[in-house]
Amino acid sequence: MQGTISNPEEDESPLLKVRYSRTWGMTLFLVGLVLLVLYGILFFRTGLLKPFHLAGVVMLVVSGLLYMRNPYFDVYPDHVLVHALIGPVKKKYPFKQLSDFIVEGEKIYILFNGKKKRVWIGKMMADKEKWSQFLLLIRASDPSGELHE
Repeated sequence: MQGTISNPEEDESPLLKVRYSRTWGMTLFLVGLVLLVLYGILFFRTGLLKPFHLAGVVMLVVSGLLYMRNPYFDVYPDHVLVHALIGPVKKKYPFKQLSDFIVEGEKIYILFNGKKKRVWIGKMMADKEKWSQFLLLIRASDPSGELHE
C-alpha cells in the first residue's frame, strides 16, 4: 500500500489535527528575514543584485510562513491525511483501526495486508503537543503495547 494521492472532500471531522512545528516555521521565517535585510543593505551599499540569492532568501521567508500557517496531517477514524506544504495535494494512508500503527523510535508504520508500510510523518516536523496526543491515540488503541515502544 503506497499512500494514495488525492484531494478528497472530507465529510467527517478528524480525530486529531496536527500542525507543523511552529519552531521550524519561526526559525525559517526569522533567518530568511535577517538575510533579506542583510541582502537589502548589501544591495543599497554596492548595487550588487543576485536574483538567485534573493529568490532563495524569499523562499526561506515564504516557507517559514507556510510552516506556521498550514496543517501537517489529520487523523481520521480510518485514515491519516498528510497535507502538502504547498498546493492542494494530500496523501491518504488508509487503515482499519488505530492499532494498525506501529511506532519504532520516531518512525511510524501502518500494517497493511500483513506488511509494514512507512507513513511519511515525523516528530521533528510536528507540533510537540499534538504529536504526543497522536502517540497516545495509537498506544491507547493497543492495550497490550506489543506494537509500540
